[in-house]
Amino acid sequence: MSLLAKLIRQAAAGELNDDTKLYPSREFTRQDISRIAERGATEFRSNDMNLISCFGPLEGEFGLYATLSNFIQTKGALTDEIIEAVQDGDEVALTKVFMRAMEHAFISLYEKNALSRLQLVENLPAEAVGEYLHMKKSIGIAVAPNVASEAQAPIAPQPPIDPTDQCVLDYSGDKAKGVPPMQSNAFKAKWVNNQSRRPVWDEVVRRNLV
Repeated sequence: MSLLAKLIRQAAAGELNDDTKLYPSREFTRQDISRIAERGATEFRSNDMNLISCFGPLEGEFGLYATLSNFIQTKGALTDEIIEAVQDGDEVALTKVFMRAMEHAFISLYEKNALSRLQLVENLPAEAVGEYLHMKKSIGIAVAPNVASEAQAPIAPQPPIDPTDQCVLDYSGDKAKGVPPMQSNAFKAKWVNNQSRRPVWDEVVRRNLV
């Protein structure tokens, strides 16, 4: 509950007086916020284990968590809610909003085919589809009645993206789809310094695609 909501509740109950001091529950340090963000990621994975297990790796600079984190930072997903929870010193609310921000990022990127490189299975199993649809509802995205039947059949991912197109996407991102460019060090490690992928980067440069 936000500090404002607490004040409204107390005022309605007649608990406030002229001497009431209004302070947040606590003041977060950077370490606190990092720890709470990790807890939000853990709850995100636990709540949708069947779905998240279809993607990997989870950790690392090219992993699912880093991809979702980049989207959240670039697009400002649920920024107001995060700021409010931090200002209120509300650890429970901050954990929940971090989890919801990850759900929002996952749905947004998956539906734009931006997670195909991380998808480990050709088709999502029925259990994963059910969690996917529930996740959409939990963040306020309506699901049409006939869409629920999708949980009875796997959802096939989009065809894999051409390596050249993927290299350009990683370098430049796609503002229209909300896909941020890869961080410089990560891009170099993936395309420039990787011997197996370097020819793709050389071809992109030769064709002036970036």
